[in-house]
Amino acid sequence: MSSGGWRLRVHGSRVIEVVCESVSIKTLEWERIHQTLIETDFNISEAARRLGMHRRTLARKLEKQRVR
Repeated sequence: MSSGGWRLRVHGSRVIEVVCESVSIKTLEWERIHQTLIETDFNISEAARRLGMHRRTLARKLEKQRVR
């Protein structure tokens, strides 16, 4: 997954601020879905289980994005 516009502000060994510059929630969601599909060899049922959503919900999201 790409880090997009993420920036960490660190003080010593502690992260004190995490800033997201222009990365939408939708983009982050699709990056996570895509990564999970790769990890599960595009097994929709297993990917949905790992993502914590119903299989049909994931299938609808994929259909909406025309991923087949």
